[in-house]
Amino acid sequence: MTNLSYSSIRKLGLAAAVALSFALSACNSREERAAAAAATADQLLQQGNAMAASIEIRKALAERDDIAPYWLILARADATLQRYAGAYAAYLRVLELDRGNLEALHAVAELSFAGGQLDDADKYADQLLALNTQNVRALLVKGSVALKREKYDDATQFADQVLALDPGSEGAMLLRGRILSGQGKHAEAAALLEKSAAERGDTPATLAGLLEIYRKIDDSAGVARTFGRLFKVAPGNVDMQLDYARELYLNGDMRGGFAVVDKLQRAKPDDAGTQGRIVDIWLEVGGDAIPAEDARRIAQEGSPAMKVAMARYLLETGKPSEAERLLRPFVADSRIAAHNVEPHVIYALVQNALGKRDDALRRANAVLQFDETNPRALLLRTRIAIANGGFDRALADGQVLVRDNPDLATARVVLGQIYTVRGENGLANATFQQAIKDFPGNAEILSGYLDFLQSSGRRPEAIPVAAAFTRDNPSLVAGWKVRAGLCISVGEEECARTALTALANLRGGQDASRAMAGLLATRNRESAALSADVRAMADQVQRGQAGLDQTVGRLIAANRVQDADALVRFIIRREPRNSLAPAALGKVLLAQGKTDGAARQFRATIAKFPGQPSGYSGLATMLAGAGDKAGAYGVISTGLQRMRGEPTLLRDLADMQAQTGEPIKAIATYRSLLQSTPDDLIAINNLAALLTDYGQRPEALGEAELLAQRLAVSDTPAFFDTRGWLKLQRGEKAEAVRLLRRAVGDGRAIPVYRYHLAEALAATGDRGGAKAQVGQAIAEAQGNEPWLGQARRLMGRL
Repeated sequence: MTNLSYSSIRKLGLAAAVALSFALSACNSREERAAAAAATADQLLQQGNAMAASIEIRKALAERDDIAPYWLILARADATLQRYAGAYAAYLRVLELDRGNLEALHAVAELSFAGGQLDDADKYADQLLALNTQNVRALLVKGSVALKREKYDDATQFADQVLALDPGSEGAMLLRGRILSGQGKHAEAAALLEKSAAERGDTPATLAGLLEIYRKIDDSAGVARTFGRLFKVAPGNVDMQLDYARELYLNGDMRGGFAVVDKLQRAKPDDAGTQGRIVDIWLEVGGDAIPAEDARRIAQEGSPAMKVAMARYLLETGKPSEAERLLRPFVADSRIAAHNVEPHVIYALVQNALGKRDDALRRANAVLQFDETNPRALLLRTRIAIANGGFDRALADGQVLVRDNPDLATARVVLGQIYTVRGENGLANATFQQAIKDFPGNAEILSGYLDFLQSSGRRPEAIPVAAAFTRDNPSLVAGWKVRAGLCISVGEEECARTALTALANLRGGQDASRAMAGLLATRNRESAALSADVRAMADQVQRGQAGLDQTVGRLIAANRVQDADALVRFIIRREPRNSLAPAALGKVLLAQGKTDGAARQFRATIAKFPGQPSGYSGLATMLAGAGDKAGAYGVISTGLQRMRGEPTLLRDLADMQAQTGEPIKAIATYRSLLQSTPDDLIAINNLAALLTDYGQRPEALGEAELLAQRLAVSDTPAFFDTRGWLKLQRGEKAEAVRLLRRAVGDGRAIPVYRYHLAEALAATGDRGGAKAQVGQAIAEAQGNEPWLGQARRLMGRL
């Protein structure tokens, strides 16, 4: 594949096009601002400052987004910054405005292939070949697509076509080598490329092809030799040096890996991009990637760019206070400009990590005033909005984040999380599934998707998704770590062993395998400490075969509160990110009479999982039971502001309204609930019962009858009671008695069912039966039921 590059013709053509677009415009202030920003961006890009160019060209596009040369600048800047998805989107916009732009056509063809979008790569290559059947770059794309699809004969034909047009084509020779390697002929592939290098001399592209082959056959000596040759051919190539450092680190040579990045750091002390990429490698490798004494040396003696990068490393390794001290001099000037925007962004992240959320938000907003698309600042503001329950604000920022940073995997994860906390699971699922396609080897996307599946009641789907990911990315350590963690958390021993074995056999995976094997052993000991039946319940919950909340409820109802406590705490240890478990623990504490502890637990659940209704529901129920009607309503109101139309909270609200003497409001709330959950039989039952007792219009009983007909599918006593009471109000006495006897059942009915049966029996003339039922209802009542006065009056009449 030919790399995207700038030619002098393109550069001159861009400057001329910008000038022409300005000359032909009406020259109003908007167009002048756009042209000035574009000219500055183009100059910055040619000077090698792609980051500043990206900021400037976005200012131009904010004024005029219909000028193709502006989008070309953005595409080139993003490509230079390795934001390939952003570059791709910008090039597509160029083609919308200038369909024949060859630079854009070549770019989208090659970037489509690099991103795994083979159909699109084929399509754009065909468009180029329609313009010129001898377009070598397009033929190489076609050949590469054929190779990816394992159509080796077709791929060979395209390679031969290129060599016929250009016998010295390095791209065609590389394609031939990859075809042989794809067919399992690795030795022949390496010999072909070695011969090409011997005849034409070493080049970065040929050596990169050899490196790919030697890595595939795990030839560490060949890899080392090839890197040595690469350093001679391109001694200043930063990408290559970072790749070599990562190679050494993953092979366990921590000292050698650090030596490479240390030399690069010293060679480019003021290159913020390079310093940031070095930190990315340290964070990826973890452990002893950088010796402690060298970290201290950089913090004390490093260049500004090195210190800012080190501050991010400290922050992301759990040392925000040290990061704050290191960054303080760089943010002394509160005026944000291009030279200090990075330290201000990291400082905002540090403030948030230190619990200074309001200060962090103010700083993030200040950064966004200077650069409204800054991804780190926008990401921080989005996460703060989620934590504060501002889901509308979070959604607006999250959508902008994804739009402007299509190559940022974290943005997709956060958008999926926003939809999840808003209760929009369909949109969340679609977001994660699209992200899996767009980022096929990204473990962060996988982890986010698995969290969503588990939190949305689709836990059985999680392990197959993880298995498919590792099947498609068999050499990715991060993917196997995520799969191993999932398998351990849900108690799937065989799955966990498979993942741990795979990790142990991967470069860079041995340490993770050992650590997670220790975790598995600990979890097994914890599981063994549970009683047999509680362990069985835990297994069912973890595998998605039973709901945690329902299981805990059954244990509490059976006076097995200690077992419920053991179950919930076990799940919390196994699954720290389980959003249902903390509220379930609150219910257990409440059942144990620990009301203060329960309240703290419910509030902590709301703070940690603001999009999970169980925290609000548990706290509101507890407050209502304690007689704090206003407090309960306030909690539910807060939850519904954050999650409009959330079914659990609407049901809680309707129940409280019905129980506190507001039946008309309860009727309206249940109707609203049934708009989103039309098959909720409990809501149908409760609405029918309220309409029967409190409907203010004659047609209310008719509406109740239609609802009650849907309850006939269940033998639930409460449903028989609702249907029977309704029949009595409509004058169908015999049917009322039949249904109400079903509600009372074997004698363990709740008192109100007996009262309703007594009224029906009295209506049919069975005074003795009615007196027995109403007497028992009064005797078993707690004394504050709203129907109790009517029951006593009935007893008086009998």
